[in-house]
Amino acid sequence: MELIARHQINPSKAELTFDVSDILGISEMSLTVKDVLEVGEQLAEIGVLERRERPLNGASLNFLGPVADGTHILLVPEGRTWLFSPKTAKVSPIEMELDGRHRVRLDAAGVWHQSTVSS
Repeated sequence: MELIARHQINPSKAELTFDVSDILGISEMSLTVKDVLEVGEQLAEIGVLERRERPLNGASLNFLGPVADGTHILLVPEGRTWLFSPKTAKVSPIEMELDGRHRVRLDAAGVWHQSTVSS
């Protein structure tokens, strides 16, 4: 987990301490997968595109979601080395609900699932 301070969003924060109540939101969520291009294609089918509508890079970090939105999915290939760290990206289970309409899930075996959220 990485926490990034965005002082332009909350410049009045003068406290020297930090706790969970100081978290204003999540701007990026990493999704590490075995096949970036396959998962990227499935996300594109439900409207989640590369942020500048460029082709995905199967061997690198990809930012998905509109630039103006300020929230992104980082689509990353398994084994990629994280910036400023010797650690490599690992496939981990995760589930996300997107715009209240779509549920995407990566299970512990790295298998991709997506469905429509029922009302």
